Amino acid sequence: MSLPSLDSLSERKVSLLVILFGLILYIPFAGSYGLHDPWETHYAEVARQMAVRGDFISLWWPGAPIDPDHFWSKPVLSFWIMSLSLLAFGLGHPESGTLALSTRAEWATRLPFCLFGVLGIYAVYLCVSRFVSRRAGVMAGPILAVQPGMGEPILILTLVVIVTGGIGSIRGAFYGALIVGTVDTIGRAFLPTILREFLERSLAQAAGPAIASMLIYVLMAVVLAIRPQGLFPVRHA
Repeated sequence: MSLPSLDSLSERKVSLLVILFGLILYIPFAGSYGLHDPWETHYAEVARQMAVRGDFISLWWPGAPIDPDHFWSKPVLSFWIMSLSLLAFGLGHPESGTLALSTRAEWATRLPFCLFGVLGIYAVYLCVSRFVSRRAGVMAGPILAVQPGMGEPILILTLVVIVTGGIGSIRGAFYGALIVGTVDTIGRAFLPTILREFLERSLAQAAGPAIASMLIYVLMAVVLAIRPQGLFPVRHA
């Protein structure tokens, strides 16, 4: 019996398959190993403090020999999510030894972000399937889901945008994103064509995208040299 082709499936069925893939990829072993990495345990404790104190505004990291008790280095949303998950798993005021002897802490800490990861896979599928093809969307979601360091390209582009626009400026972030996006798009669209006038076609096709990808960093360097505060800095009263 042959499997049905992708084109023969309805949009709903394909969407469910993409979501199911994400759930199978992230969920089964999410709580099977202890919290690791300095930051996973660090952030989980900040969220636990939020649940224990009943304070969903201030962030606390008590007991560190060097750092102060308050913790302001991350936005509060992720800690709200972890804290509510800890409460849902009955870890707001757990019995002694529960955190060490059970896997509930691991599940409570990771499960919300696993579900957000599945939502991200589905969002990638929706975008790519609309703008390219359904087959490309089905491939793009799972590929990005298992890519190590998948947030780094976004973070680097974000750095370029806020430095170009002006650190701390919402107006700068908006216009910086437009400027960086326009420079990147124009470079990728027209630079290979311009290079063909001076280089062989194959060399121009290879060098064009590589040089175009550097243009936004050249733009950032020029802005830093001429206007270090950014093109649209914060307006002080």
